[in-house]
Amino acid sequence: MQVQIITAATRHAALEEARRRLGADPLVLSVRRRRSSRGPDAWEAVVAREGADEARPDPEATWTVSPPGPDAHAQYEALREDLAQLRGQLARGSTARSDVIALAHRMSALEGELLSATLSERQVSPRWTPLVRRLEEAGFAKEDGLRIIESLSQRFTSQEIPPSAYRAELRNLLSEGVEVAPASERVRPGLLLFAGGTGVGKTTLAAKLAADLRLGGSAPPVLGVVRPRPGLGTESLRRCAHTLGVELIEVHDAMGIAQLRERSFEQPVVLDSGSVNPRSAASVESLLELLAPAPEAEVHVVIPASHGIDDFTRTLHAFSACPRLRLSVTRLDEAPFPGRILAASAKTGVPVGYLSLGPRIPDDLARPGLEGLVDAVLRPREGVAA
Repeated sequence: MQVQIITAATRHAALEEARRRLGADPLVLSVRRRRSSRGPDAWEAVVAREGADEARPDPEATWTVSPPGPDAHAQYEALREDLAQLRGQLARGSTARSDVIALAHRMSALEGELLSATLSERQVSPRWTPLVRRLEEAGFAKEDGLRIIESLSQRFTSQEIPPSAYRAELRNLLSEGVEVAPASERVRPGLLLFAGGTGVGKTTLAAKLAADLRLGGSAPPVLGVVRPRPGLGTESLRRCAHTLGVELIEVHDAMGIAQLRERSFEQPVVLDSGSVNPRSAASVESLLELLAPAPEAEVHVVIPASHGIDDFTRTLHAFSACPRLRLSVTRLDEAPFPGRILAASAKTGVPVGYLSLGPRIPDDLARPGLEGLVDAVLRPREGVAA
């Protein structure tokens, strides 16, 4: 097994370098920020690649899972503590990388045994364990993955099930209750606002969409900032508008929204909301009051893919009073978890809007389809399809 420690200026750059050196699917053991008093902070990623003789088994071809021992939970917690200590020792150069790799593999095997026991308690055959783990790897919460596989197992009780037999039914279960915004609303004139907390990627999404519309031959969009604050985000949109040759507008009140609404009948209007904390009811209510003159505006709540499914649903519920709410997801290049997108849409009924697959403008903006999202869950190593 090949193990490397990669240092870069950003988390994204470290993971990109890992993929460049070790291939599209390196084993990421840890990623952490290294503080420095002498210069800028750096990110350190400990990554590995398994050799041909250590290739990971295909979950659909490997059904055998060992039963857990009586003290499996205690063993797992002890291994978690040991792994945390070994990672620290590895960073200081006081332990061998092979020790960390071996411990990580032991934890993975024990996780499979514990999951197998959980399935048995639900009267589901442990042979479904690899598929539950696949859903977890794609970002589904464990309980959601168990629910899906429990339903699947009730429909296929035979002990000899080829993948082709259950694949269509699994796709149906993954798609159940999920909505994707219709393609027509992505090209017609209208008013669209990206909303969310600080640092979630709203500004980059606004820039990507404006560039995509400008280069795609539609009516020139208007790019705007709602209640702007001095900072890098506003300045980057200003540079983007100048590069694209489009107008940049600052909106401070409901009257400004009303004026933009009139313009949105003829051309697309793309707005960055600034920071709207979903945990602050007053902050969300203030945004709704601001948008009152444009009730047909699309509000795209922006959530990074690295956030947990509870964060997805909590944030979407916070903005649920918006008449035309959409879910747009960023950082899928760093956290390829399409399962969280499907689960959040199914739980809240909010359609999926845009996906940000990387930093390039506008290349990494995706208008997803339901089939592509389901494909990304079933083939997580290939990323999220547009």
